[in-house]
Amino acid sequence: MSLNNFNVGDIYKENWRPTVKDIENFSKLSGDYNPIHNDLKFSLNYGFNNTLVHGNLTCVQLSRMIGMSFPGNGTLILEQNLSFPNPVYPNDYINFELKVDSVNNELGIIILKVKANKKSSERASSRLTVLRGKVICKKL
Repeated sequence: MSLNNFNVGDIYKENWRPTVKDIENFSKLSGDYNPIHNDLKFSLNYGFNNTLVHGNLTCVQLSRMIGMSFPGNGTLILEQNLSFPNPVYPNDYINFELKVDSVNNELGIIILKVKANKKSSERASSRLTVLRGKVICKKL
């Protein structure tokens, strides 16, 4: 799909639920065995409710969405500026939203505003932002 098919304001949504197995696999791949990700007692001692999903494991999902779905095949991530204001725990139900912020057809550049939320455990109707930022992509 060419960038001509994308307009400012277009939105793509996808859900993801990370598992303990995902964390184990990412630890093996990345070499990041920080106990905050795999030692429940350690995580609880620091005030978290469970072990934490690696922030970059969440980014892997974002990369997959961009490369495979929106904008899709032939898209390269040139730059990203992301923050992780709240933790993601195993089995959290994460809702991603990618929104087209700008399109430059001549250069093949598309800028996406991205965010991911999860339900707050305190109030079922409220949501916590777990990822937000901007991704600059090139469509080949």
